[in-house]
Amino acid sequence: MTEEAGGFEHKKVIRSVIEIVEQHYQEDISLQSIAEEVYLSPSYLSYLFKKEVGVSLIKYITMTRLDKAKELLLSGNMKISDIAAKVGYQNYSYFNITFKNNIGVSPAQFREHGR
Repeated sequence: MTEEAGGFEHKKVIRSVIEIVEQHYQEDISLQSIAEEVYLSPSYLSYLFKKEVGVSLIKYITMTRLDKAKELLLSGNMKISDIAAKVGYQNYSYFNITFKNNIGVSPAQFREHGR
């Protein structure tokens, strides 16, 4: 296989991984489960994803979930704990900490100030 053909295959795999994350972010997905779906080892998938996308797969999943959470926070009166569960966080406290660490404000502050 030439480098070019390998690069094309890698891009196909990354597109598949992004699709999996987009369709299943609200479920309990992990590097391991995604790697199994695309027939790669978790370590190689992790390396490839970071190389192609520029962020780790775990960070990408987190950011996808938080982007969906931000949309939900601004689009209605759904309870924050329900939003956390809807975007894949069963632990509300963990969702709050993750949101604040990545977005800079708590989910409640985000909703209040419409950042």
